[in-house]
Amino acid sequence: MKEYILIVLSSSPAFGSTYIQGLEIALNLSDAEYPVKVLLEGDMALALYSGSSDSEYAKQLKQLDLYDVETFSDREVCLEFVKTSPVRSLMDEAKNIVVF
Repeated sequence: MKEYILIVLSSSPAFGSTYIQGLEIALNLSDAEYPVKVLLEGDMALALYSGSSDSEYAKQLKQLDLYDVETFSDREVCLEFVKTSPVRSLMDEAKNIVVF
């Protein structure tokens, strides 16, 4: 049964702040106790793979952990709370998918 919204953060944090909109939506949905999960992929996952957990965007994404938002990536990233998971299974089980 499809029961959560999947917020996909895939834009590069180096070339804009589009990911912040997705982050805010995920945090607002979580605050409203609506089931939401976040997937880090594409340029965002690459930036977190090679980046530091002290970067500005990594610090912003740490809010997901504070709000207990389940966060996934298809590769290892520099944030400890992010779980590795196949992208297809997350997308197949999502009620809706919103990409930023």
